[in-house]
Amino acid sequence: MISIFDYQNYRLFLIDFLNDKKQHEKGFSQRDILKKMGISSSGFLANVLSGRNNLTTTQIALLARVLKFKKSETAYFEALVLFTQAKTLDEKNLYY
Repeated sequence: MISIFDYQNYRLFLIDFLNDKKQHEKGFSQRDILKKMGISSSGFLANVLSGRNNLTTTQIALLARVLKFKKSETAYFEALVLFTQAKTLDEKNLYY
């Protein structure tokens, strides 16, 4: 099982997590996640993983819920997303 606490970049975590899930759960797809999040764009998650799109705070909470994170995992995931997406050193230091 992949632990979010082993990562310092949420995109790398999501790539590993989704690959692991696909490998161990027959029929699992990124579309299932997007549907549960209420996102109709099939390329949205691919754009997030590649860095072309960022997650909003609402999307962070939805994704954490869909991935069934515990409270501590959700808090770490949110900080990790904000850290990864931070534009300034001050922002990065804040979320670190």
